[in-house]
Amino acid sequence: MKIRINAETMRRMLALTVPHASKDTTRAHLCGVCFRAEPEGLDVVATDGNRLALAHFEDVGEGLLQAGSLLVTLDMAKVILHALKRVRAKERPHCEIQIAGEQGGKMAWEIHGSGHENTLTGGTGDTGDEKFPPYDRVVPRECRSWKSGGPAVGINPSFLAEACKSMQLAGFGESASLRFGKDALSPVVLVSLDPIACLSATVVVMPRRVEGCASDAYAPRMIQAPRKGDGPGPVVV
Repeated sequence: MKIRINAETMRRMLALTVPHASKDTTRAHLCGVCFRAEPEGLDVVATDGNRLALAHFEDVGEGLLQAGSLLVTLDMAKVILHALKRVRAKERPHCEIQIAGEQGGKMAWEIHGSGHENTLTGGTGDTGDEKFPPYDRVVPRECRSWKSGGPAVGINPSFLAEACKSMQLAGFGESASLRFGKDALSPVVLVSLDPIACLSATVVVMPRRVEGCASDAYAPRMIQAPRKGDGPGPVVV
């Protein structure tokens, strides 16, 4: 596999996925971040068996130098992410990162400044030879892109995070269910039960306001930027 894409794009992809990689060394196939490059785009994905995070970049274009997959160790992924964080402020958006390697072999990465002739930093390391789980079963291809069709509920992720945190603070952190309505205008409902205390909790996160068709809620260009006081947020009932 060999790719070359914007460094800020890669920083965001790793920032999303690295926290979800397993730290359990007995599950070596999960202790890393999987890169899969294809003509349709680049996937960066990690899971600990309970959570899975996937970042999908569609516009690889000329940046796809060689298709393939690569399991980058968690330590190496953290090193790359740290390097990208340091470079980002100085060079964005003019720097790129190139990653190349073989599954179960060696890998190399370099961050280049404007014009590709200026190598800012880089490194080498080993890649895992374990097979990453078939995440297509969890996140089908048709659901991966913001261009995907079908109904989708657009919500503010920070509201959902606050809803989950309020559940934990109230002692409902062990188990909860997430329920969706029939269309993109329906709220997302988080429900948890405590049968011993005969108590239940429900938090409703209202959908975001979007311009145009509600089914385009995943499209970043469609979602209005949040404004101060622009609600609604989580509603506890």
